[in-house]
Amino acid sequence: MLFADAYAWVEYFRGTEKGKRAAALIDDPKKDILTLESTLSEVKCWALRERKPFEELYLAVRRNSRIIHPALEDWLRAAELRFEIRRSVQDFGLMDALLLAAAERTGSTVLTGDPHFRKLAGAIFIG
Repeated sequence: MLFADAYAWVEYFRGTEKGKRAAALIDDPKKDILTLESTLSEVKCWALRERKPFEELYLAVRRNSRIIHPALEDWLRAAELRFEIRRSVQDFGLMDALLLAAAERTGSTVLTGDPHFRKLAGAIFIG
């Protein structure tokens, strides 16, 4: 299973080289793609900023992945992960930690191009 983060989705929608690498996995019917519901808010922020039709993007995310609601244990683990990772990645955010916690709980890998994940285990880096 792969958790697609906002970075991967935005590149996917933009059709960039990174997006094509993401699409090769997201569009593969043999892959189980997951999207954390908080990722949708990050995608919507991008859509608003870039004046993109969020409803169309949302439908594409729903069509190509399963939307997952974070569990309480994910939020609590995210606090721990953020604290630990910030020792080496200064501005590692809580949403990144939440995604990592959900991936950890479900035995998934994070699909991303976000530089915060570059050196972390458990990520497929498209960048």
